Amino acid sequence: MLEYDELKSKSDKGRGINVVVLHQSTGAVLYTASFDVYVAQSESQALETLIEMTTEGRIMCMFSKVNIPNLRNDNENVFPSSV
Repeated sequence: MLEYDELKSKSDKGRGINVVVLHQSTGAVLYTASFDVYVAQSESQALETLIEMTTEGRIMCMFSKVNIPNLRNDNENVFPSSV
């Protein structure tokens, strides 16, 4: 598995919410993305889509670089109750 600093550096793509999706067994990085939810509501919607489309069981790590006033309030409903 990746160490915290290594994982954070892989996700550090810029302002907003930076995401790294890992394989649950191997820890391999499957996907990285950055969502600048400060700039546009569409970025929040794109983040929601990524969460919904990520295969169940994957490890999703998120790092925020700014406050996130445009993050939709209903995004909390996307996360399963076990998170």
